[in-house]
Amino acid sequence: GSGGSQDNEEEEVKAEDLYKVLGLPRGADPDQIKAAYRRLAKENHPDMRPGDAAAQARFREVSHAHQTLLHVGLRRMYDLHLRHQDARVRAEAIRTEEETSGLRGFLLLRRGRGAAAAVGAVWVAAASLLIYGLWEWLTRSPGLFWACFRALPDWAPGKWWLAEFYLASSTAAQRRCREGGGGGEASSSVAASAAGGGAPS
Repeated sequence: GSGGSQDNEEEEVKAEDLYKVLGLPRGADPDQIKAAYRRLAKENHPDMRPGDAAAQARFREVSHAHQTLLHVGLRRMYDLHLRHQDARVRAEAIRTEEETSGLRGFLLLRRGRGAAAAVGAVWVAAASLLIYGLWEWLTRSPGLFWACFRALPDWAPGKWWLAEFYLASSTAAQRRCREGGGGGEASSSVAASAAGGGAPS
């Protein structure tokens, strides 16, 4: 049972490629086809191996391959069939590889984007905290801010906007201090800044 099915599978495989039936490479010349046929036909001829069903089936395959490959028109059509078959196999392999690589790339890209977004968010948060802390420190140290301000050249972009923003922030901070009952410290800081002529005239 299992041996018979295996023989059938081997016959089907052999029948798919007539060159393999004769043990020849594709593109073999007529003399090679004739020589291979004579050798295989002699080995599997029913008169040489009577009662051997496998040899009879092999002899029919060899005869079919010999007739097809020696006929110019049939061989041309068969070679074209093999080329189309190979092209389909290659196209299927390429499609499978593209699908596999595309899915892998998509997963890696999503993973990479997620990691990049997380790192970016951490950096943005850290930079925001740093800027906020520096600004709060400068807001509480008017002399230092105006010293830095005077060091900037007048052509620096946003220099005067920065001064206006600082004055507005300082005013808001002083208001919050007065509302919170800490007006004495804020008032002395503003008075010191004004007395020292920190703000630009």
